[in-house]
Amino acid sequence: MWGLSGVWSILGAVATRKQLHHLQLSEQPNMPFLYWLAVLGAIFKPKWTSSKAWPALKVSLSTPRVADKRRLSDFRKLAGWASTGAGTGTAAAGQLPMMFLMAEGFKLVMSVLTLPAFPVSILGTVVNKKAKYSLLRGVGEGERLLYSARLAPAVRETFSGHAEFDIVLEAASVDKGDVVWQAVLSLVLMNPKKSKGGHGAGAGGKKEAEPGAGAGDGAAPEAIDAWVLPGDTGRRYAALDGDISPMHL
Repeated sequence: MWGLSGVWSILGAVATRKQLHHLQLSEQPNMPFLYWLAVLGAIFKPKWTSSKAWPALKVSLSTPRVADKRRLSDFRKLAGWASTGAGTGTAAAGQLPMMFLMAEGFKLVMSVLTLPAFPVSILGTVVNKKAKYSLLRGVGEGERLLYSARLAPAVRETFSGHAEFDIVLEAASVDKGDVVWQAVLSLVLMNPKKSKGGHGAGAGGKKEAEPGAGAGDGAAPEAIDAWVLPGDTGRRYAALDGDISPMHL
């Protein structure tokens, strides 16, 4: 209930300086504890590493989860969808919306980023770049799902000298034995030396234009749609998935 599973494992690893690469939890993580770990990381971990081989870290749930009906209803209201989930752009009736699975598994992503073995501090240094979501089949509202998140150890250098890495979040069906959903989250570790003449910097430390980048032809971009959100949307989403980042407040 309180998300304390794994707290003693992590504290024990910190106390004994043991490298904890795979953490299994019986319940969703405790978010205040994870943010406390992030603050500790900002104190004791470096803000940058030039290494391109990071440890293969993984955090997984050992207990299957069934979608909580109240959380699912809150998610659909937040997204502006009908309570049944049927309709344009949403899941079919009786199935989970694809992005609801992201809200369900987000805390595991934070767990990976704050493990003692994660090589760098994430506060003020790691930013989101892009995400790819794959719904491999329709997922019934009553299906029992096991969630896991892992750090892909291969790190890519960006054009401007930063480090890009992926965290893979998955949901697998216990009832049918298959992976039903996957998110590949690409994040960037900012290089603090970038503005001092790193890759992509020219004379005087100024950043050179990226290949293929131009000023454009002056034509105004075409408006596809307008999305108007209430002022409390970020706070409502933070309450739903536990991400109490300041950008949601």
